[in-house]
Amino acid sequence: MTARTTEEEEEEEEACSNLYLPAEIWECIFKFFDNPTFKSFSIVSKQFLSLTNRLRYSVTITDQTIPFLSRLF
Repeated sequence: MTARTTEEEEEEEEACSNLYLPAEIWECIFKFFDNPTFKSFSIVSKQFLSLTNRLRYSVTITDQTIPFLSRLF
């Protein structure tokens, strides 16, 4: 195995910085997974922890759930 050069490290850092996604996009991605999976995401970074907590404690209201709202409040 060879030592990594500074140029290789800079290229990797640049590639990672190009992968930045806004929180709203990450939320859309996380919504495809179930709640138990959020624990795995939350240990990756503080940003993911914040996002998964927000999704874990959110309620999605659709036409089908409107009749049940009175039971929540």
